[in-house]
Amino acid sequence: VPIGVAEWVERMSGEYLDGFISNGGSAVKFAVGDEALLTALRGGLRDAATQRALLFFEVDAADLKLHMIHDLFFALAREVDWEAIAQRFIEGIFVRHEYSWPQAGQPVTIGEIAEANLVAPNLLQKELQQWLTAEIWNDSRMTQDFRNAMMRLCLSRFEPTADDDGHRLPVLEWLRGDLKAIAPLKSAGIFTRVGRHNARSMLSSMCRWLAVTGHPGLLVTLDIRQLGKTAREVTSGHRYTNAAVMDA
Repeated sequence: VPIGVAEWVERMSGEYLDGFISNGGSAVKFAVGDEALLTALRGGLRDAATQRALLFFEVDAADLKLHMIHDLFFALAREVDWEAIAQRFIEGIFVRHEYSWPQAGQPVTIGEIAEANLVAPNLLQKELQQWLTAEIWNDSRMTQDFRNAMMRLCLSRFEPTADDDGHRLPVLEWLRGDLKAIAPLKSAGIFTRVGRHNARSMLSSMCRWLAVTGHPGLLVTLDIRQLGKTAREVTSGHRYTNAAVMDA
């Protein structure tokens, strides 16, 4: 029996967004309706996600090659504020270990943190390495390349005067699909571009990282109506072959 937008969003919220997702669950749901209904539905889901601090993304198969999983990853990655997340994660580590962060929300040097907490910089540096090893390096639920990338972004929060520490910008470009050459990242332990062969594991790693850094989850709306159009019906946007539809 067809139901209205408000009831559908309420059901999705009660059965999934209010606990199941934040507890590590995942689900795919389909909604069918006309343009007005789907527009209202996206708005309802956006509001529901915002109320629950879920990250919300919209993807349209007409604008993005949905059968290319790496394109989907890049589209989501471009909407994520990776540096803000790394900053919050690093500050959280220090707070949990009873150290104060001199300038909340801002990168600072190890020396400044050490001075603010009356400890030796070299000892604090050693502790930091142990914390990052335990919380990022040893987390096998993220791929090795992704862990290396997050380590570099976290370490960049201790170099506030550098425009680019040699890794920060290449890592961000790598995540967003804008990196022209992989060579700048080899010293960071990243040797492979994100492509169809590893994008699914990268997407899984991103979900894990968001959970580790305090996000309760993410909600993505995929407009897949373009997949059902024949080549003759497509007047704008991507055209999908039968094989591409199956991949999507």
